[in-house]
Amino acid sequence: MGVSLSDLPPRAREQALAKLAASDARRKPAKRPKATDGRSDLEASLLGQIRMAGLPAPVEQFRFAPPRKWRFDGAYPDRMIAYEIDGATHSGGRHVRGSGVEVDCLKMSTAAMLGFRVMRFTGRMVEDGTALALVRAILEQP
Repeated sequence: MGVSLSDLPPRAREQALAKLAASDARRKPAKRPKATDGRSDLEASLLGQIRMAGLPAPVEQFRFAPPRKWRFDGAYPDRMIAYEIDGATHSGGRHVRGSGVEVDCLKMSTAAMLGFRVMRFTGRMVEDGTALALVRAILEQP
């Protein structure tokens, strides 16, 4: 089952709501090229935020359903928690086109059948700190 804002501890919920309210829904997101190590800039950014916050580092590009080549952008396999960052959501990227949505649905449904709780983030959520607040909140759950 996913995490909703009502599931978050009060402090994390307040922070997430404040950041959502402060974001400007009309601004155009910058183009996000891949980092030189194969990670997207968004993946590198969230990983840096996680490390700076003193949270445990996730396993990057965790392959969760062999022989499929599906990978999570980040995962805590011992806790069956993962996250995916959907870039280019405002510019017609793969995650918002029909075939991409279908593949993502199959991937997320398979992850759920295997017992993973998967959080999905947009680029804006990484940039404004909402993704970090949600990662912190889920890691603080027993």
